[in-house]
Amino acid sequence: MHEGLKSHTAFYYAFAAVLTLVMIIIFWCIFRKLKQKRTERRRRRNFEDNGGNLLVQKLTAKPLLEDPNRFKLFSLEEINRATKNFSPEFLLGHGRGRVYKGKLEDGRMVAIKKVIVSDRSRVPQFITEVDILLRVSYIGVVSLIGCCMDKKHPVVIYDYIEDGRTLFDLIISKDVSEIPWTLRFGIIFDVAHALNYLHFESPEPVLHRDLSSSNVLINNEDRAILGDFGIAHLLTNDESHVTSVVRRGTIYTDPAVIFTNRYERASDVYSFGAIIVEILIGKVETENLVDILIPKNLDDKEELEFTAIAHLARECLDPVPTERPTMREIVFKLKKIQGSRRTTSGIASSSVVYHDASEYEEESPLISNRGGLLRQQIT
Repeated sequence: MHEGLKSHTAFYYAFAAVLTLVMIIIFWCIFRKLKQKRTERRRRRNFEDNGGNLLVQKLTAKPLLEDPNRFKLFSLEEINRATKNFSPEFLLGHGRGRVYKGKLEDGRMVAIKKVIVSDRSRVPQFITEVDILLRVSYIGVVSLIGCCMDKKHPVVIYDYIEDGRTLFDLIISKDVSEIPWTLRFGIIFDVAHALNYLHFESPEPVLHRDLSSSNVLINNEDRAILGDFGIAHLLTNDESHVTSVVRRGTIYTDPAVIFTNRYERASDVYSFGAIIVEILIGKVETENLVDILIPKNLDDKEELEFTAIAHLARECLDPVPTERPTMREIVFKLKKIQGSRRTTSGIASSSVVYHDASEYEEESPLISNRGGLLRQQIT
């Protein structure tokens, strides 16, 4: 009798233990399922809040005809693995969001930009950057690989610029006169070609609207690459764009934009002129009389190039937008200035007949003695 009671008791205990284990497994599965559903709802909400639906609409309306597979929507897990959960050791820098170095599963190195969206009104700006970069393909413009909308803040993934630094970093790292003239000329040449592509040669003309030395990247071959398209705009049939995004006080901003709220190709040209001045003298000066010291380490031909570039900057900074040259005309002038010299750092460098320097002597004061001052009235 005792043995039967013991066996029944053991059975009950075993049954209770199994039942408890089953209940724990069931509750764990339910909890996991609910957590997955909450995570999925949160991801869908983030996708919508980050403009994912807007991006899908844009891609549906205008598919990527050249290579539909070159853009990818990455999952949050892929991004976390690439950056080791956005580890500080992979942080490259920050501006309009933090930029991390990452390694994708296929071994590619990428730059991953986490856009900090404190105001949801900035979401269209983010989608604009993605959409524009998807539709341009040029060696002098940063390439977009994909984006991730699942995170609280949107993430974009670019090709990694090996040993990348900004033009601003290059300029402040030393006295600008110590930077080789061929490098400085090559950077001006590269940026001009990139802007000419955006304005006239891309499938849809693009206004950059935020040109500065901080948005020009220099790779390990000393080639300049144009980046940061956060407030860029696609031109339609109109030659200009009415904008509410005006960076008042920015030294690169065309003053005409502040008064008219209308941004046009000439506005990018003005900003390009400011970048030229910064490359020549190490700072941006667009309003007052500028004293440009011709470096003593230039040869005679480089002095002529330096002087002609200074004059070109003055043309770009003309207060009247219609008096400024187009980027197409600027590229043509730069090729003439470059002459037979093949700029070692330029992306689009070519050998052409050297332009007669006498033309620049007539239009712009030229100090022949090395180390002299070239005084240019910018406005």
